[in-house]
Amino acid sequence: MPPSGDNRCLGGVGGPHWQAVRGRATMTSMQVARALQSHIDETAGRPVVAGTDIKVGQIAWECEYHGMTPDDIVEAHPHLTLADVHAALAYFYDHRDAIVAEWKERDRLIEAMQTEFPAPPLRPRHRAQ
Repeated sequence: MPPSGDNRCLGGVGGPHWQAVRGRATMTSMQVARALQSHIDETAGRPVVAGTDIKVGQIAWECEYHGMTPDDIVEAHPHLTLADVHAALAYFYDHRDAIVAEWKERDRLIEAMQTEFPAPPLRPRHRAQ
């Protein structure tokens, strides 16, 4: 985004999708929605970053529960761009209730499986003589 008061990008370098609002260049909500759509694929049953198998929920989990910044997430997943991560987080914030419900359902399923199939007790290792 160009600096405040710098309108050179309006219709120029920044393209026609930028507009001036209170002296700043911004995108319209429809243009933001189109930009997000190019980064997020909803056809796989769960929203993923387009062209990858990385779920939006995974990126949101890394941010919300692991305290990772978008830059940290890109470092952990070098095939993602910073725009991919920000699009995934924007999608998450727009669909937070549904994604959090998926997390809760996953946790419930894991707990049920752990109850039904408990881990065997650990056996002590024998040290080689």
